[in-house]
Amino acid sequence: MKVLSHALDAYNRTATVQPVGSAKHPSSVGATSQSAASEAAQVSISPEAREKAAASAGIDETKVAALRTRIEEGRYVVNPQILAARLLEKLGQ
Repeated sequence: MKVLSHALDAYNRTATVQPVGSAKHPSSVGATSQSAASEAAQVSISPEAREKAAASAGIDETKVAALRTRIEEGRYVVNPQILAARLLEKLGQ
């Protein structure tokens, strides 16, 4: 599975960077290894970071909404010849 670097880049631009050595070791703040591990596994991305990630990925929300509506209403038709041609282009054949 490929991870979109645009989303990660946007998140990294909005994340607070701390100087090396400023973080405290979990044992020095009274955390157990189990609670420290569960806290380290939790991630929270702000709405602002989500917006920036979507903008940097080139996602047109209006177009996505229009396509979603057409699909739900059964009005979205796929041309199999164009689909096959683009798949072959992507595969380099």
